[in-house]
Amino acid sequence: MGWVGLVVWYSSVCEYIYRLRLLTIVLSKSFSQSVFSVLLSDSTNMENVKSPAATEIEPNNMVADDFNESENNEDKEGTYKYPAMNITLGRFRLRVVEGQFSDSEVIVLLGKNATGKTTFIRMLAGLLKADTVDVKMPVFNVSYKPQMFDLQVPTTVRCLLNEQIPDACTLPQFVSDVMEPLLINQLMDQEVMELSSAELQKLALCLCLGKPADIYVIDGLSTHLGPEQANFVAQVVKKFFLGAKKTAFVAEDNMSIANYLATRVIVFEGKPSITCTAHSPESLLSGMSSFLSAP
Repeated sequence: MGWVGLVVWYSSVCEYIYRLRLLTIVLSKSFSQSVFSVLLSDSTNMENVKSPAATEIEPNNMVADDFNESENNEDKEGTYKYPAMNITLGRFRLRVVEGQFSDSEVIVLLGKNATGKTTFIRMLAGLLKADTVDVKMPVFNVSYKPQMFDLQVPTTVRCLLNEQIPDACTLPQFVSDVMEPLLINQLMDQEVMELSSAELQKLALCLCLGKPADIYVIDGLSTHLGPEQANFVAQVVKKFFLGAKKTAFVAEDNMSIANYLATRVIVFEGKPSITCTAHSPESLLSGMSSFLSAP
């Protein structure tokens, strides 16, 4: 076997292992839900036994009051729509299927590289417009964290936070739920330009979550973070969104993080860097199934 054949064989094995890992995540989640349903059904038939109360996350009051939704964009209370559209960037074209989302959701974008996840994120953030001029996007207040956060400003972390999110920094709940878990308090007197890549990533997330918004758009949650750091940051972020009853769109390549965060997913498929489709939001299980079955 020549070296070319060896490379092809190695690539096939890596692809097989990757898909097997994703399938394991889906099956384990499905099995856990089935077992929970059986146990819950059995517990309701037992006399004089009370099921344990579910742990609730206390509402997060750190963000501004909910905005007044437009009747044209609101299907029912707390549910919003975005229209079908096409977005062209050079030779790449992304077709977006009409979709809807609701408050207190974390929608994760699933797709291979160069299938339009960042393009979709930038469209939501208002940085890109649809090809058709008459396509009207709902007007939302968006807080956006880009994939690469390289802030070169001659100032300290404390001054930057006081300048960009002054209200959030004074809220005890934001400090205890976001800043302290992300260890931002330990960085307050450091120069921003001297922070490591992981520290910059945490600072970027803190700035994103600290801004009052209707939608939070995060491109790459675990970028520059180690496995343990990424898992812990994902817990902090999910608690924030569910507690604040806000919507988040997250592009994340780490499948274990994506599986933990997602209440629903948007699947991207097609020919990378050429033409791709962003489907409507769907359940995690069906979305994972569609993603795994894609060629």
